[in-house]
Amino acid sequence: MVQVLAGPELGTGFIVSEHGRVVTASHVISGQAAIEVVAFVGDTVKRFPAIIVEQGADKQMNYDTAILQIDAKGVKFSFLKMGSWNDAEVGDTLFVIPIFAGPILLTGSMAGKAAVSIPEFGPLPGNTLIFQIPVRQGF
Repeated sequence: MVQVLAGPELGTGFIVSEHGRVVTASHVISGQAAIEVVAFVGDTVKRFPAIIVEQGADKQMNYDTAILQIDAKGVKFSFLKMGSWNDAEVGDTLFVIPIFAGPILLTGSMAGKAAVSIPEFGPLPGNTLIFQIPVRQGF
């Protein structure tokens, strides 16, 4: 996980490639001229300038994602490998960033896969992840 600094805004993100691609929230960087990413390189915390590669926002779909590129020539970053839920097996621990649930990160285990139909939307394409997460009162 990294910090994203954009003017007065502060957010978080994930490095998703060894060359410094970062996924973050679009609203954090929107309208900002200068963006920096604070990340660990080995055991050292460093600040790097970053540029926007792609930015999107769709308020109806709760889509608030941006892709940044860290300007750090020659640095190889540790990164979060993105995967496909199709590769997940029952019992695997997963981290999911849902696009319809707002700005949250879910962790839990794969409970199964099934075809699902939602009355308002009809059948969903392909299989749907059945995700089991612990729920605590007060959240």
